[in-house]
Amino acid sequence: MKAKIIIMMCLLSAAISCSKKADVPGISLFNYGSIPQTEIETVSGTRIYIDIADPQMVIKPPKAEDILLITHSHHPDHYNSVFADSFPGKKLIAEEGNIETAGCKITGIKAIHNIGDPYLAKGGTDYIFLIEADGVKIAHFGDIGQESFSDEQLSLLNGLDVALMQFENQYSGMPAGSDKGYNLIKQIQPKIIIPTHVQDASIKKACGIWKPYFSVKNGVKITKDILPGSTSFMLMGYNGSIYSKELNAQSWDN
Repeated sequence: MKAKIIIMMCLLSAAISCSKKADVPGISLFNYGSIPQTEIETVSGTRIYIDIADPQMVIKPPKAEDILLITHSHHPDHYNSVFADSFPGKKLIAEEGNIETAGCKITGIKAIHNIGDPYLAKGGTDYIFLIEADGVKIAHFGDIGQESFSDEQLSLLNGLDVALMQFENQYSGMPAGSDKGYNLIKQIQPKIIIPTHVQDASIKKACGIWKPYFSVKNGVKITKDILPGSTSFMLMGYNGSIYSKELNAQSWDN
């Protein structure tokens, strides 16, 4: 009888263990709700810093194996020269280029901040950075002001999982009520949109187009197998706290 009890306890313990959600390693993405400054940490530990304007908000200090990406250097909400000059790792500052390290591939793609700006390999007005790591494709679009993507850009962005995109920014031709950001997203159809420049009206409009998710934290974990089946809109941190109930958003719980 005692042996039977021990066997039953072992079986129950195994069942409970199997019912627990596995902690699958994934990319960690940190964003603060409505600003471009973003940090990404890969499974291997490489940290990618994008458009760092306020070094005091940086979550972890950079190391020699880390990467800095700056979409454009002429606006202070995207670029801090002191941080950039002292950065110990590899960097692409307002330029095309490629970086490959520790299972992570980064591609700098020329874009423009405003209609009429020239597309330049270096020193232009905006760049898209495509990050491919751990089976996930993430792109940060900076202050992109194009009406549409070029064929070359679309070929590189094909199969995009996460887009950090602005929706309301008068300085790059996206005033309140503009459809430019929404139209750009419809061209690439990522699985998750994380807004950078956005306001109340554009948040509500986006959540009327795409399924809204929220996280009250500034960081979320992303893996290929937990991505939504269709394009969704992610509210993080401050915006996640404010709009989660009002917009009936679903929690991104990890």
